[in-house]
Amino acid sequence: MTTPAGFVGFTLVPAIALGLGIAYSLVSIRRLDDYRPLVLVALLGLMAAHQANEAVQYARDVGSLDAFGELVETGANLLASLTSYFLLGFLREQRRMSERLREQAHDLRRMNRAIDASGHAVYITDGEGRIDYVNPAFEELTGYAADEVLGERPDVLRAADASDTDGETGAPGHDREDERVYRRANGERYHARRTRAPIFGPDGQQQGSVTIQTDITDRKRLENDLRESLRQLRVFDRILRHNFHNDMNVIKGYAEMIQAGGDGQVARCAEIVVDRSERLLHTVDKEHEITKRLSNPQSPEPVELAPLIESVVSNVDSHGATLTVQQPADVVVRATRDIRLAIDELVTNAIDHSDRDTPTVTVDVAVHDGTAVISVADDGPGIPEMERDILTTERDIEPLYHGSGVGLWLVTLIVQQSDGQLAFHENEPRGSVVTIRLPTA
Repeated sequence: MTTPAGFVGFTLVPAIALGLGIAYSLVSIRRLDDYRPLVLVALLGLMAAHQANEAVQYARDVGSLDAFGELVETGANLLASLTSYFLLGFLREQRRMSERLREQAHDLRRMNRAIDASGHAVYITDGEGRIDYVNPAFEELTGYAADEVLGERPDVLRAADASDTDGETGAPGHDREDERVYRRANGERYHARRTRAPIFGPDGQQQGSVTIQTDITDRKRLENDLRESLRQLRVFDRILRHNFHNDMNVIKGYAEMIQAGGDGQVARCAEIVVDRSERLLHTVDKEHEITKRLSNPQSPEPVELAPLIESVVSNVDSHGATLTVQQPADVVVRATRDIRLAIDELVTNAIDHSDRDTPTVTVDVAVHDGTAVISVADDGPGIPEMERDILTTERDIEPLYHGSGVGLWLVTLIVQQSDGQLAFHENEPRGSVVTIRLPTA
């Protein structure tokens, strides 16, 4: 007869294991939304039914224990239960991998659509440096059809007289960005900004590279035109300034002789000619400074404000004006070296254009949120509104505009090249406040 220990070991334990296997399989089927494991559930159900029948036989106290047969059957039941666990785990992993593959395929299709729709020419080379993919923009830019370049090396695009230090071959290397001259299928040359990056495989070895070309032919043409325009401007400025200075100094010299030798109305008229001559000479000199900075722009660098402003105030021709400076001692800004000239121009302009016997000019420096604010305030007649609008907005210069503030144009240019901002405000009760905002270093 079967003993209680034999019943527990050979009947109850396998039955519990089979029941757990069936429950686990049903839950997994629901989560996976995959009904293929129902075959396994059916098999486990049959084995569980057999175990239930043995339990009934034990309750009736019939049957005898075949130790070897029961051992084999119990092992088979337990193995079937474990098999259900591992098989369903495999199915879950397969489902996760399938979902991941679907996501990757979706991303790949989206990337391919983006590359195909890109306005930049894109080509991919394999491990041997041969082209194995080009997008439509490549065909449009280069004039080569895809089947004409697939399997070829990118050297087919390189202009015959263009330098190519690293070889246009997609050879192993780091990310690279540069500008190059290429040749279209019809032999026409074009300029492009090239960005190239290596493509690595799962083993970390480079398997090719991807290159993006951006057509910059029009930009290069504009740059060349601009350089030529600036060259012509420098030549024109040099000739005009030389001739103007020579002739105006002659006029000024004769006017000074008339002023010294004449009297009454003649002397007063000669004095006006001398004054106007000096003003015109100063205007031409400022125009030369503007031309010089347009053709040779400077880069911002750290500049200490305190000694710079003190130097401006101590060297300016004050004409009896009251100059006041209020500033911290340790403010450093990022600006071009010409920022000193801009501040000097603002202070001098405030004094020269004042209509008071004793002009008052205040230079104030404050720092707010990483920005240095330099304010030059005066109590003069103020800067005309049209002059301010022309300098600080995109307002067009109208035929009625006859501004003579060349110095303010120079200030505007210097502030722009210093990555700063220029603003004009009315002072109270009268006068102007010119504000320069510069980033602190």
